[in-house]
Amino acid sequence: MADIRVVINGAGAAGIACAKMYIQCGVRKENILLLDSKAWSSRTHGRDNPYKQALAVDTPRRTLEDAAKGADVLVGLSVKGAFTPALLALLADKPIIFA
Repeated sequence: MADIRVVINGAGAAGIACAKMYIQCGVRKENILLLDSKAWSSRTHGRDNPYKQALAVDTPRRTLEDAAKGADVLVGLSVKGAFTPALLALLADKPIIFA
């Protein structure tokens, strides 16, 4: 669990709760990328939201497509249609997808 990469598309209450659950399950915080409606969730982005801030990571992955490259788990808690076939093709082999 410590080595898997998780991408959560949707940084609202459900996304934050899922991220915390994955951390409790053994996923390292730095391996979880939480994206909100503006995509990348960085240390400065969302600084007015302490819940997002607590889970923000520094990363060069700034879009959903960048985040999905090689990810093991993809969680959809945002808008319908965000996960396209092209996006899913970017994931690691045998990914887990919660759309």
